[in-house]
Amino acid sequence: MVRITAWHHTSVSIHGGFLIAVGVFGTAHVAGELFRSPLLPSAGVLAWAALCGYAVLAGRGAPRTVWLTLAAGLLILGLLGAADLLAASGGTTDAGYFVYGPPPPSPAPLEILRDSAPLLLAYLLLAIAVLAQPGGRRTRWGVIVAAVGAAVAAGYAVLEVWSRGGGASRVAVALPATALAVLAVVAAGRSPRPVAAAGAVLIGLAALSEVGTALDQIRFSPDGVFYTTGLMVAGAGPAAHPAVPAALQLAGAAAVAIGCLRTGTPAEPLGRLGQVTR
Repeated sequence: MVRITAWHHTSVSIHGGFLIAVGVFGTAHVAGELFRSPLLPSAGVLAWAALCGYAVLAGRGAPRTVWLTLAAGLLILGLLGAADLLAASGGTTDAGYFVYGPPPPSPAPLEILRDSAPLLLAYLLLAIAVLAQPGGRRTRWGVIVAAVGAAVAAGYAVLEVWSRGGGASRVAVALPATALAVLAVVAAGRSPRPVAAAGAVLIGLAALSEVGTALDQIRFSPDGVFYTTGLMVAGAGPAAHPAVPAALQLAGAAAVAIGCLRTGTPAEPLGRLGQVTR
């Protein structure tokens, strides 16, 4: 009995250490993205590694479907972070030249979706982990939250597509991320744990931020307007601030992991909180 208790306390302390590392490295990563000056270039990768370690250690008593989908989603996000770090280490630091002339063709919608597929797959796996929690069921307030969130996500996507001129190609590019955001909100409405529900909402917002990123790859160049290209300057990215999706990813994934892998009796789902059971 003493050995079991000692192992339990050691395991809990390791859980806390992993979560502290996620908070420290995650804050450093988001701060570096915010000020366009990394405090620690590998902070994002270290944060994902710590979160994966927490999931491995805390997921031993979780349902298999929940743990496998959660671990797979975290692993993909960690690998994407490592790929971004490698790409940034060999990036261009100075503008080299400018060319004036006809615009190059925009990438096909399938090419854009192919590039964003790994990230959207990770978000999908995290949403499935929230949906697979035992004890989740449909409630009145859960339906309201899901309906409002779905309406907001669809309205945002329509506004983004319309502001860029519309068109079937833009709709096709915006649809997957929008559908994923809706799914994440639905998962939040059915979650029996508030922490996991909050994480699902953040993951939905992160997926929704990909709508504008994908649409920006379809260029709009009317006739008679010069199109300018050149080497990208490191630190001078798109208008959407990279700190926003970075914060949403880490906070959402951490909340989903903590909520889904938390031991004990599941909390009451949204809509039954505060009711007296007779």
